[in-house]
Amino acid sequence: MRGFYWIAIVVIIASIARLLVPLNAMDTAWDFGHAYTLLRGDSGIAYNDYLHDKPDYLYGLVIAPIAALSSSIYVPKLFYSILLALLAVVLFIRKERYNLSIGLILLIISNYIILTNRPEIFTILIGCLAYPYLFIENRINWKVSIPLGFILFLIHPPNAFLMGAAVLASKNLLIKKSNIYLVIYSCTIVLITYILLSTPQIHHFSILKNRILEGNPLMDFRQFLMYSGITLIALAIAKRKIWAPVFIINYSVLFLLCILLGPYYYYIFLLVPFVLTTSISKGKITQAAVTLAVIFNVYTNIIHHTIVHLENPSYAEKALEINAKIVDLARSEPTHTVFIDQHIGLPLYAKSRSAKMIMNVANQDYFIVTPPKNGDIAFFTKNSDAHFFAAEINEYNKDYETRIIKVTEPVKGKLTLQSLYRNRTDSLGLYKMTISENAR
Repeated sequence: MRGFYWIAIVVIIASIARLLVPLNAMDTAWDFGHAYTLLRGDSGIAYNDYLHDKPDYLYGLVIAPIAALSSSIYVPKLFYSILLALLAVVLFIRKERYNLSIGLILLIISNYIILTNRPEIFTILIGCLAYPYLFIENRINWKVSIPLGFILFLIHPPNAFLMGAAVLASKNLLIKKSNIYLVIYSCTIVLITYILLSTPQIHHFSILKNRILEGNPLMDFRQFLMYSGITLIALAIAKRKIWAPVFIINYSVLFLLCILLGPYYYYIFLLVPFVLTTSISKGKITQAAVTLAVIFNVYTNIIHHTIVHLENPSYAEKALEINAKIVDLARSEPTHTVFIDQHIGLPLYAKSRSAKMIMNVANQDYFIVTPPKNGDIAFFTKNSDAHFFAAEINEYNKDYETRIIKVTEPVKGKLTLQSLYRNRTDSLGLYKMTISENAR
């Protein structure tokens, strides 16, 4: 049980590190916005009013039970900590079946993308749980695979597709001469062609089309390698017995699918075939690779967050202050739309139907679905973002007049590991923008 204690320690300190800074990460607000929409019951199960009113994937169904408990900004962090603990337990219980050592389990649960608040960890958890029941003597058990795949597809289509491909690659079944495979390949090609040649109204098809035609696969893969490359290399070394020609072909197809779907966090499914298959190649090379990778992951993805918090605790204090002020200020406003950054918007949305997320896409443009109207307001944590939003909504016509007010003084940002603790992230403050339409 000594190994289990090490796993428990990593899960606990990773969960504590999540709680140090009370800001939403990446798409957390999007997913939990869907959950709170479900709980209200006023828009149907396939809608997410936080972002838009078009059909969304149903990941919110998974989140809704814990979202019903509270509207605190810490609820998403608690939810993903529970998923992390469940994944650790499943891997530990089945380590003999999957030929995993304690070091490999520590490596997986300390990976950057696994620790990011995204649906990939849920999909991998379900895949690891279901794996023993998906095959019968190296043949697909369709009675289990089809309903499970359909459910996962409804929850998150790209994750389900890539997890299915990764599971098949682990059994060298992703490429095979068979009529059923020919049908699957043909349907996939037809679907991708339809997406590329049409302007589908389905929101996620539109996103996929943009990723295929305008994405940068090289940059996405490079970003994945920066965060998770050492994990992938260590797993590939530890499970190197798998590197037969037939596996290389299957794994190459999985890699091409990751490139097709992008972005960088989908490449996490490249780890799955190494998690599920083949005995460990023991020896000093494997031990050194896994040890170095675990140390790297634990430091960069867990300990680092504690260090920068202790160096600058005012950042987390300011984040709590901002969330409290936003809710108070929004309640005092008329029932207009409140545009809000995804990192700080979730508690307000849980309490107010008027909140709409605005997502700054790689500092290039804002993802604005609901057009602003006279009397609307917006909140930002950076003054530059407020000015950028004002320019964005007036890009095609000069309809809006905006006024920016500083609500709280900003505090200095967190030290960054990429700069070896020489540079900081952006300062954190609160700015309120009022929006009015120009007279015509």
